[in-house]
Amino acid sequence: MFNTNRLPLLDDEPEATGGAAPEEAPKGQPNPDGRDEPEAPKPEEKTLTQTEVNAIVAREKKKAEKAARETFEIERKKADMSEMERAKAEADEVRKQLEMERTARTAAERRATLTGKVADPTAALRLLNEEEHLDADGNVNVKALLETYPFLAPAGGSVDLPGARTHKQPKLTMDDVKKMTPAQVNERWAEVQDVFRRG
Repeated sequence: MFNTNRLPLLDDEPEATGGAAPEEAPKGQPNPDGRDEPEAPKPEEKTLTQTEVNAIVAREKKKAEKAARETFEIERKKADMSEMERAKAEADEVRKQLEMERTARTAAERRATLTGKVADPTAALRLLNEEEHLDADGNVNVKALLETYPFLAPAGGSVDLPGARTHKQPKLTMDDVKKMTPAQVNERWAEVQDVFRRG
């Protein structure tokens, strides 16, 4: 009348049950011995209303938009700076080109003014001092230039300056050649030859 089936007790040794330890049940299922394992306390879940979710989304969206605007402004300023620098370089290049053209035009005008009035217009331009040899309008004062550099006077010219050849000598005739000394013939040899050619 006694029940001979014996249930293993927790105090029993593993050998007492045939050498095998009792299996643990997976979590959430009762143990074979009938006791439930205590579960860890779950954190309390907060439920948000749609209004609260919308507010969070709007706040995050504003943050993202602000960051994007700031990044865009920084990039735009960088682009503007490089464009401004490029525009400045182009303006400097145009200024240089205009200055070179102005200088070339001025030199051409001065050379045209000096042509026929000096022996070498290119040399006269190199020797020209703007403070001494230009009038108030910036035109070449040929008289002042020739006073400073009399050797620029044209050969046979009629410039009336001290130290410059002032009057053109008349052409020689055969009678003039007959009256000349050997030194005078040597001095004006080209003209003497011209007289002999003309006969």
